Amino acid sequence: MKPASILALLLSLSPPLTGGETFYVSPAGDDAAAGTSEATPWKTVAKVNAAALAPGDTIAFQRGGVWQESLQPAASGTAEAPITFTAYGEGELPRFDGSDELAVAGLRIDTGAPFSAVLLDGAFLRTPQDWTAEGSTLVLPRELPSGAKLRVVRRENAVSLQGLRHLVLKYLHADATAKMHGGYGFRIEGCEDVLVEDCLATRGGKHHFGVINSTGVTLRRCRASLVMPDQGRGGASAFVSYSDHRRMGDTSLYEDCVVEDYADAPDGKGMYPAFVTHGEGIGRVEIVRLVSLGAGLTFNNLESGAELILRESRIEDAEVGIYGKNCLVRILELRRGVLTLGGEGNRIEYARLLDLNPGFAGYQAAIVNTGTKNVLENCEVVLDPAAKPFNAALALVSPESALTWRRCAFRTPSCVVRVLFPDVRAAGCVAEGNAYPADATFHVKGVENPLDLAAWREFGLDAE
Repeated sequence: MKPASILALLLSLSPPLTGGETFYVSPAGDDAAAGTSEATPWKTVAKVNAAALAPGDTIAFQRGGVWQESLQPAASGTAEAPITFTAYGEGELPRFDGSDELAVAGLRIDTGAPFSAVLLDGAFLRTPQDWTAEGSTLVLPRELPSGAKLRVVRRENAVSLQGLRHLVLKYLHADATAKMHGGYGFRIEGCEDVLVEDCLATRGGKHHFGVINSTGVTLRRCRASLVMPDQGRGGASAFVSYSDHRRMGDTSLYEDCVVEDYADAPDGKGMYPAFVTHGEGIGRVEIVRLVSLGAGLTFNNLESGAELILRESRIEDAEVGIYGKNCLVRILELRRGVLTLGGEGNRIEYARLLDLNPGFAGYQAAIVNTGTKNVLENCEVVLDPAAKPFNAALALVSPESALTWRRCAFRTPSCVVRVLFPDVRAAGCVAEGNAYPADATFHVKGVENPLDLAAWREFGLDAE
């Protein structure tokens, strides 16, 4: 066969090159314009949602632009030519705002339509102390300050992908979507092969970023902050991966994501986690270099048996709860928090647990092991010098705990281990190569006085 014929055959077998157009969107644009240059941009998100996009196309929203609409594209790309939604120009990220501004006029304001949350100068007002609703009427208990900016939240899921494949989202901001038991900023549902990079979600409700019944989803350098208050313990999280019983093996990856300003209450002591995962269809979730300031993390794969991994992450002023089976946490820095180990066969390696002060909470310990056959290796545990003398570094709750801790260093004011059952030998625990303070004490239920290290070793633990 001649070289020209071979080339023609190869070209015929290759997928056709389609799409590749870039469309621009600006608040100053015109939906009747071509949209194919910065000089002729479209105006509305509705125009984008209705557009017949092709694989390889790019939609670029103007930086500094604000749209009081939800981005809900209807087209998929291909693996070789994804559809991309991004930003152009200079300034703040293009923002999709779920709220509408109101004119401040008295204590009863007709908003014109139902709403789910109220913002005053960008901060959430709490109900019923700060506002109530009578249908679409906002009722305020007191006059607002002069010049105050009042907004009501009406639209959830500011960026919503439903049943799509091969998409890229970059440099987008979802704001003011809060709703009780809903109110996502970014909602990715029933999708495959989606990349979300350098995106921001603020003032959300149940979840700022939700990966629902989707697989092959990566979130990279995404940030979540400011959460609707009063949703109750577990009522919200910055990130969630969930897949139900109809699915199997769904995967998601979170890299270099940040959670901040995520407290439920004005005192800064919130109950909302940075991340949760649940559902029978989850196959693998990996979180790498997460930074969470004030929001904890919950791993639970008991429904799915999924592979759950947390690596190289930092969490401050919050609780980490591992309730699954065979989860891996490697290189974690936890400051001023509590680590709860439930489930079975979970491993914590090279963790630094610093400045811990459990106070009177729970089992009054920095690490609480409620599960069985969990492992702590090469960890450093440092209690705050101001911690109560009865605070322990480690509490063993279950007589079936069979916890292994080896090559760990403990620095505590007094109590190192508290055992909440009498027969330590029957628990199947293994303690090897650990470093304890010279005046370390060990408390065992049924033993009247605290044990020193020599007496502790008589249980067969930490033998020389």
